[in-house]
Amino acid sequence: YGMGGRISTKGDVYSYGVLVLETLTEKSPTDSMFASGLTLPSWVSDSFPNRLRDVVAP
Repeated sequence: YGMGGRISTKGDVYSYGVLVLETLTEKSPTDSMFASGLTLPSWVSDSFPNRLRDVVAP
């Protein structure tokens, strides 16, 4: 969203969602586990709903 040069509320909503995911998972989008192109949102999405306990921090 931010890289495209367009400013919109969609970008704000996406950023807020990533912030919530960071809080729940205690992972940063720049964590080394995401270096291979995997993203925090896709990691959580791929884990939902069956492996949600593996994603959410205790």
